[in-house]
Amino acid sequence: MRLFRYTRGEERRFLDSSFEPIGDGYAFYRHHFARGIPVTAEEREACLRPALHGSRLDFYEAIRGRPATIPRRSWWRSQRATLAGIPAGFGVGLILLGMMFLCRAGGLQPPLRRLFTAAGVLGSIYGLTIVTVRMLDSRSGRS
Repeated sequence: MRLFRYTRGEERRFLDSSFEPIGDGYAFYRHHFARGIPVTAEEREACLRPALHGSRLDFYEAIRGRPATIPRRSWWRSQRATLAGIPAGFGVGLILLGMMFLCRAGGLQPPLRRLFTAAGVLGSIYGLTIVTVRMLDSRSGRS
């Protein structure tokens, strides 16, 4: 079933969420709260290339010691880039899993009911957020 497969293109899109264009190169962000490290287009392509033995390790080794001189991204911009890289099928799966938890919570004792309800609501919201971001990106032509 195509809905839940993670293809190389989707892997590339997810990894691409760590990069943003700046001038004639790119900024690489290790995580959401990190400052950006300037990299060239060739270095970016080396990181996004399909994984061979140690290819991403080579990229990290190449940028080791470079100063992080680019300001941090805003949290929302960084989060949107990450969510846009997650396949929509994962979002649908989280919605279904959350709904399963919510349905199951009805017949449980109060402490477990609260736990199942919280897991169901959070899973469904995160899944819905993934699907919404993917739909908005496909409408705006970013996908």
